[in-house]
Amino acid sequence: MRTVYYNGKSFESLGLIIRKAIVPPNSAEKRRTISIPDGPVIIENTKVRDPVSFPIECTVVEPDKLRDIYAMCQKEGTLILPDEPDKYYYGILTVSTPKNIILYYNNITFTMTAEPYAYELNNPEIVCILEDEDDHKKTTINNFGTAECEPKYKITAAAAGIVEMWIDVGSLTRSFKINAEANEIIYIDVAHLTAKNSNGRNIMDKVIKSFEDMTIPSGRYTIRIRNAKELAITLNARWC
Repeated sequence: MRTVYYNGKSFESLGLIIRKAIVPPNSAEKRRTISIPDGPVIIENTKVRDPVSFPIECTVVEPDKLRDIYAMCQKEGTLILPDEPDKYYYGILTVSTPKNIILYYNNITFTMTAEPYAYELNNPEIVCILEDEDDHKKTTINNFGTAECEPKYKITAAAAGIVEMWIDVGSLTRSFKINAEANEIIYIDVAHLTAKNSNGRNIMDKVIKSFEDMTIPSGRYTIRIRNAKELAITLNARWC
């Protein structure tokens, strides 16, 4: 049976049968601009997407499980749809149909309000093969999602000093720098803007140049890194 999973719970196990195709909408990208009134200075100019909402219509074949259905919808979580079992949405699932209507017609409609992306369910850490090039190393990474991703970088410093990494995206170069000890393992999380070492210690104070723009657009790109002997990337690939 084609079923939906929310926070690991299948609709089938709750006596729910999908009545209609589930079609999550696309969220159009737009620019958010914040500027000083009557002034020429723009203090923020970023691309954003609004959350998406879509219905899931089901037939209720086991009304005695309504309490379990309501309990499932009490917290945010991951939603996996039958047509894309390798991806998930993250958000909150709510019941849109009044209880008396559910019991009378044995039909129920849920509303999923989610982040504007579908994310890769299997999100492996990719160990990069580094090739020597002049005074640095390079590797190629392929973001196979359709949207820019916010990856996690795991970097092992070669020697004490500055570790520098950069990506050429069109005519622009995205880069960051951080001070490191010899053989120190650095964990950079672009989505949450955190930097830690293998002991879990916050090392944001060692960041020389911010990594907030170290996202990777859809497609194949060359990453270059200086003073590092190992690099692994968890893409967090996503689709819009």
